[in-house]
Amino acid sequence: MRKLMIISLVLFMPFILAEPLQAGNSHQQADTSPADLFPEGTLAYLEFPSTLPFFADLDFAPWVGERIGVGIYLPVDPGSPRLRDLIPTMALVFQVRDEDAADAFVSTLVGANWRHTEVEGGYLWTEQRPAFARAILRLDGYLVMGSARGTEMMAHGQEGGLRSTPDFVRVKNALSGSPTLWGYGVVGGFAIYTGEVFSIEVVTCGNPPDLGIPDALDEAALTSIPQDAFAVISGTDISLILQRMTGVPEALFDFLRDLDPAFAEIADLPDSLFRTMLGVDYEREFLPLFDGGYAGFLTFGFGSGYAALGIPIDGGFVLAPEDSANAIFTSSTITNRLEQSGLPITRISPTTFSLDTGTGLDLYFGFMGGRLYLSTESGMEDIQQAVDGRNLTDNDIWKSTLVYAPEGAQQVIYLNLRSTAAFIDTGRAAVPEAVQNLIGDILTYVRQYDSLALFHRVDEDGTRITKFVLLSK
Repeated sequence: MRKLMIISLVLFMPFILAEPLQAGNSHQQADTSPADLFPEGTLAYLEFPSTLPFFADLDFAPWVGERIGVGIYLPVDPGSPRLRDLIPTMALVFQVRDEDAADAFVSTLVGANWRHTEVEGGYLWTEQRPAFARAILRLDGYLVMGSARGTEMMAHGQEGGLRSTPDFVRVKNALSGSPTLWGYGVVGGFAIYTGEVFSIEVVTCGNPPDLGIPDALDEAALTSIPQDAFAVISGTDISLILQRMTGVPEALFDFLRDLDPAFAEIADLPDSLFRTMLGVDYEREFLPLFDGGYAGFLTFGFGSGYAALGIPIDGGFVLAPEDSANAIFTSSTITNRLEQSGLPITRISPTTFSLDTGTGLDLYFGFMGGRLYLSTESGMEDIQQAVDGRNLTDNDIWKSTLVYAPEGAQQVIYLNLRSTAAFIDTGRAAVPEAVQNLIGDILTYVRQYDSLALFHRVDEDGTRITKFVLLSK
């Protein structure tokens, strides 16, 4: 029964995640790149700077240009295919800053058993041996080292090449900023950035979402989150997740209804039970509660919300439906029906309720500032203070972290490392000395950073971007 499974979500909304916030601009890779030389259908490609420490002491470092590319591909010649073409080959492509020095380097590698051939834009040296022959290709601005057959194919070129491969273009266009190191594979790609912040982006190429994509994250729900929250998860359109969860059972019931009219009553039973138990229609009234933004948070403190469990953490969850008036009416209807069903709900005010969970930790829920919320008692107080005054969007660390979000991000998981480290430090004296020393070592590392965040976005064509950001002090 698909609708019955959703009833538990009414009181435990903070544990639902949606798919993917605004910020950074999408980045097109440089006009020229070692990737230009690789053929269409390249299986994997990695590009990195020659300034990496690994290359510092190598003899060829002076002539090597800014970027180096490594690719794995099938050296298939459409005009003369061979069985061994099914064995992948690898090529190493260097950008060249000093043409004469690069030519001199090549002369130290080739010998009498190497054949020299002129090609368009340069020349090719091929080793004369029966199997696994090597080759060196020199083009204006590039030096290529690889197998003879694979390098010969690169020398004669192919129409289009790797940069015309649709998935390669999707990955390249999805990356933001100027990555230090980035790569591509048949299922997606990644990039590592080591500039002002350390960040990693992962891109996967999938099919377009069948139910549409979430809206970009906005501040609707975040304005109800306390400024000192140390952990936050926020996003939009949980309704898409709920529709996806219930899609298969719905299709099955529709099939039964079309198969035989006698099944119509059974197919309509879940909707009928949902309306009976919660007093609202699933499609028209319940799902719209989740069509806007959402945000969950945790704060450090000593409020009554967690005192019974002895855990010095408070928290809450906020929904910001697009139609707040309808959301308030719907949530009130559901609350009334749950009260009638015998749940231990206490009506504190017309807009505030508590639920006795039997664990010593009561849950508080209701609506505040046009938002629906579920929280501990102190978490409710934190939400009220955020609505009335300063909230997370006024926090400088949060704002600095948000700058590095991929454009149009739809979800974020955020951790304030500065406040987390400070809180852990205050409680360190209560643990054994050996543990104190271990915590001290961890804090020494953590104190280098202000925050970490994980952003997510899915595009209309099915491209998914996940970005990890570690913000230094």
